[in-house]
Amino acid sequence: LTGSIPSNFLSDAIASKSIVVDLRNNELTGTIPGSLARLKQVMFVASNNKIKGVSSELCSMPWNDHKQHMDNCDHILCPNGTFSILGYATPSLPCMECKVNTSSMHYFGKTECDENNEREILSGLYTKLDGRNWISNDGWLDEDSLCDWFGIQCHEEYSKRGHVKQINLANNQLEGVLPTDIYHLRYLESLVLNQNNITVSLEGLGNASSLKDLYASQTKIISLESISTSNLVNLHLTACNLTGTIPLEIFNLSNLEGLFLNYNNFEGKISTHIGKLTNLEALYLFNNKILGSIPSEIGMLSKMRTLGLGGNQLTGTLPSELHQLINLEVLSLQQESGFSNVNVASLDGGIDVGLDGSLLSFENLTKLSELYLGKNSFQGTIPQNFLSGIEDVSQLIKVDLTDNDLYGSIPELLSRFDDLRLFLVGNIIQHVPDVICKKHEWMSGLMSTGCDALLCLPGTYSEFGRRISDDHSCKPCAFNTSSSVYGSQFCSSQEEDTFDEKSILSHLYRELNGEKWTDRDYWLNDDNSICTWDGVHCNSDDSVIKLDLQSNGLKGTIPSLIYRLPSLEVLDVRKNDIALSFHGAELAKSLKELYLDETSITSLRGVGKLSMLEILHAEENDFGGQGLPEDLFSLSSLKKLYLSNSGFAGVLSENIGQLKNLEELNAQKNDLTGILPTTLGMLGNIEIINLSENLIIGTIPREINNLKYLKSLFIDSLTRKSPGLSGQLLSFSNLAYLKDLSLRSNKITGMIPPNFLSGIEDADTSISINLSQNQLTGTVPSTLKVLNVLDIDLTGNRLQEIDQSLCSKKNWMKGAVGNFGCDAIMCNLGFFNKNGRQKEATN
Repeated sequence: LTGSIPSNFLSDAIASKSIVVDLRNNELTGTIPGSLARLKQVMFVASNNKIKGVSSELCSMPWNDHKQHMDNCDHILCPNGTFSILGYATPSLPCMECKVNTSSMHYFGKTECDENNEREILSGLYTKLDGRNWISNDGWLDEDSLCDWFGIQCHEEYSKRGHVKQINLANNQLEGVLPTDIYHLRYLESLVLNQNNITVSLEGLGNASSLKDLYASQTKIISLESISTSNLVNLHLTACNLTGTIPLEIFNLSNLEGLFLNYNNFEGKISTHIGKLTNLEALYLFNNKILGSIPSEIGMLSKMRTLGLGGNQLTGTLPSELHQLINLEVLSLQQESGFSNVNVASLDGGIDVGLDGSLLSFENLTKLSELYLGKNSFQGTIPQNFLSGIEDVSQLIKVDLTDNDLYGSIPELLSRFDDLRLFLVGNIIQHVPDVICKKHEWMSGLMSTGCDALLCLPGTYSEFGRRISDDHSCKPCAFNTSSSVYGSQFCSSQEEDTFDEKSILSHLYRELNGEKWTDRDYWLNDDNSICTWDGVHCNSDDSVIKLDLQSNGLKGTIPSLIYRLPSLEVLDVRKNDIALSFHGAELAKSLKELYLDETSITSLRGVGKLSMLEILHAEENDFGGQGLPEDLFSLSSLKKLYLSNSGFAGVLSENIGQLKNLEELNAQKNDLTGILPTTLGMLGNIEIINLSENLIIGTIPREINNLKYLKSLFIDSLTRKSPGLSGQLLSFSNLAYLKDLSLRSNKITGMIPPNFLSGIEDADTSISINLSQNQLTGTVPSTLKVLNVLDIDLTGNRLQEIDQSLCSKKNWMKGAVGNFGCDAIMCNLGFFNKNGRQKEATN
């Protein structure tokens, strides 16, 4: 309710009758009228409005059960600058003076000292996080109710009505440092700030006594030190570049039900204190660097429904205490081997092979529906009572046991499930019961046309170890080769495990629809050496060193036998409809160049097995939002990496610094997020970095200035709805060979440093700089005059002046400064054109 209380309010009420008037928590203004003095027995409550006074005629009235004589009106409403829990005084609850003087304390009837005035706190948030440039800021700073501001939800229940309940500003282009007085919002329950270029401090989080849900994934978290003082129920801090061990303070959050810490850089072991989180229902720690075994205390988390620890470096056996998680629905422990082939890792010595030991039966887990244990080193047989406790056999059950060391038979008991997706390729399965093969609804219905949808039968093979479609079926082994187990991905020679190069190429031809290739001269011609076949290049020993089959109509999956060509250095299959896995890639000891642009490849996992690789091209593909695989960064010989426009996502790993020999990095037009890792500064041989048109935020690492051979740096943000880069412009003063710098359409602030580009050695080299559409201020410095051939785009900033010494640099701006002076650099104050500068006489 708004407006003032009418002077004729309750004018028809019987004066001697007892009346209750409750006007709490509205927007009433003005003064409580003296005309109400005719009413003798009134319980009058009008706290938490915008009332500025009480008529003096009412001060002597025995309202609100107040029988003692008062010299003031405190028993009706506490005066401005004071408060009580009721908004008025009683003999036991007097009005108390407030220690602060916020604007809301100018009103009568306050029930609390408003150190946390909500409108003022939110207004400060808007100012400090660049609210003017948010994607959505409807209603913010309007005089209307703040409950109508974009992203703000208020309480509706009577006791908290009008107070802020939730702030949801996710992915809204916020930028800056989150003010910590946000934690003084007394009734705030949910704070959602995901995917913004902001720095979040948790200092003072304990003041947010009502806060239950904190979502700050893909922001920059300063520290978790203050986390233990909170009452959080859900904590989401995915991809926040958190490092070190998981702080013990986390395990003091006794109310926690959901903990999401995926895609960070946590190291060390999982603390035994994990057992203290007895209310936890969901734990997500995917893709960190967590080591060691799973602590037995995990069994104390009896309410756990989802346990996601995949993509780490866990070792040891599965603790039997997992059987105590009776509410568990999803268990994810896959890829603990770091994507390495288990057998190769074992031979190599010292390489982690993930979890090992026997497989648990999980017989006590009645609600389990998804189990992911692939790419580990589990050994032995699958228990006969495997998953025997699951009660709902009609639901979809997913089980991934790929790439382990399991052997023997598939348990018949699994046949009780109506809809099972069971993945077993990469083991040593020797028997599949007939009753299993009759489960026609399994494997998304593919089992209706044969058991090979589960595993290829002995004597057959497929790149995927099973039939996944009519186009990717299991095929008989070629003459003189065989496969003795279920799920084979290739066939071995019956005499020895070697293959002559002609056989490998012939197999490649048949598998990739060779009869329809564009160029296939001499292929499979016994009268000609393989070195004469189209696209095949050999060395002096007639051993294949290069396969150039680009744009040649290849279709299908490249067989893993290709990695057995002993001298192969270059494999070029770009612009073909082909898939490729890296199973067996560790055998390609000579492969240096791999070209996979514009193909149907869906993953680069396992590429780290190509230990000699120097050039990798995988542009114009669709990797479906996957992150860059960690084993990519183990390619210590890599010099050129091209991954543009291929659907990669996630944070750019700090492990990129391991690519010490990298010279060119092109990963533009992806969905890479988060801040740039400082380890980019470790790429001592890098010459080209192109990360434009991603979702990268934060400042440019100062370590970029260490890249003494860098020639080109591109981090534009023209087409993406992302805050882009921010912070001060680097001087790039150590980069002697820099020729191209483009940082367009970001939010870089401050002045152009006076030593900007001061390290360039050849003053006569052509330099191209694009800093347009940022927030630079001040003067274009005179120190740039040492550069004789400069093309610099500074339009769309907030610059106020060009040093006049630059106006005579006639070779600047492709010679335009010689014709138009400083107007060729930027239009002067008070002038404009569509380009922001003059390019031609007619423009």
